[in-house]
Amino acid sequence: MGVTNGIVKISINRGTKIVSRQGFGIPLILGSNATFAERRRIYTDIDEVLVDFPETTAEYRMAKALFSQTIKPAKIKIGRVGTKIKQKVNVSIDSVIDNTDYKIKINDSVFSVNSGTGKTASEIVDLLIASITAGSEPVATTDNGDDFDIEANILGVDFKASLLDKANMTLKAISTYNETITDALNAIRLEDNDFYFILATTRTKSEIKEIAGLAETSVNLYVACTFDSDSLSTSSDNVIKELEALNYDNTAIIYSADAFNMPEGVWVGITAPEEAGSIAWGINEGKGVNADNLTATESTNAQANNGNIFVVRGGLSVFLDGKVASGEWIDIIRGTAWLNVNLEAEVYQVLVNSKKVGYTNIGANTVRTAIAKVLNQAVRMGILASNPAPSISIPDVLDISETDRGNRRLPDISFSARYAGAIQFVEIQGDISV
Repeated sequence: MGVTNGIVKISINRGTKIVSRQGFGIPLILGSNATFAERRRIYTDIDEVLVDFPETTAEYRMAKALFSQTIKPAKIKIGRVGTKIKQKVNVSIDSVIDNTDYKIKINDSVFSVNSGTGKTASEIVDLLIASITAGSEPVATTDNGDDFDIEANILGVDFKASLLDKANMTLKAISTYNETITDALNAIRLEDNDFYFILATTRTKSEIKEIAGLAETSVNLYVACTFDSDSLSTSSDNVIKELEALNYDNTAIIYSADAFNMPEGVWVGITAPEEAGSIAWGINEGKGVNADNLTATESTNAQANNGNIFVVRGGLSVFLDGKVASGEWIDIIRGTAWLNVNLEAEVYQVLVNSKKVGYTNIGANTVRTAIAKVLNQAVRMGILASNPAPSISIPDVLDISETDRGNRRLPDISFSARYAGAIQFVEIQGDISV
């Protein structure tokens, strides 16, 4: 339901749903390290965040990613989900090859073991656990046979984990909040529903999918991140593929081996301060996070499932391609959401600020003027194209049924327009002769 509780109903044939006009560029971070009693707090710079969240927390790292951009959000919100948890990941041995190094990096320490000859997956697990245990990283391990878990020693203090051998091993996030995200987000919305972007400290597939499902029934855009190594494969049960299968319009997901440094926060930090329509979400240069060195196959696998990546192209670290899980471009989704919010608000203002809008063609044209104002602004912002110009159709009031007129309902208003879109790929062909 929009801000007008059904007085004005907007339906744009792109499939969107509503946020105040003021809240359209505000990100909400979901995390479990908040100690305040309320469900959310507002912050205008990283120093304010540091008062509530130590530098070791995921919320601080996400906020730093947002506030570290050249043009940054004016404010962000951090929402509380349960209480502090310990980060946990799972490492599985997928294939055993003789005389092969099996490597995992935890923080800045590399743990490597060689399979030698004739070893089993469980024996390689034992070797890796022994190597990690002998190290000094603040983690504990649990042996599950052919796989093992790595868990942080301290509540709320995360560690970096990545595979240096993705061919024979799989790394997945498995830690979960101790409150359901549905309950937490519902409680946050009751206190403050004025935000557009959703970011979360979770990297676990089940929770990413839960947030994505909640975003799909709202106007919000959820930008998720995974470091699950199978996201770069052709497996049908990786989180990027599963989101694509759900055909979600309101969730974009990025793979990053450097998920610890919150690449989605960098991405939203770049784009959120810009007006909808004025920035595309592909080929954005990111700072403050390490680009991935992906093979051509890994990049193709992620992008084929409408996943996004952060890689070096032409000497620059850039986000690609800028799509939501359904395959639509993020700027199209955001622009359509902006139109929904602003058309509803503008028409509502006409009804509220007028003593009376008569059920006449003059009154109907007052509504037309409000719609035209928003569509023209959308053209100026780059959401809609100026050629052809948007057109609006409003029926003659005498052609409307007596029932609708008696109920004071003005139906069958429509408009048509073309998205301005963006150019992200260029093909050039030339002929040169002597």
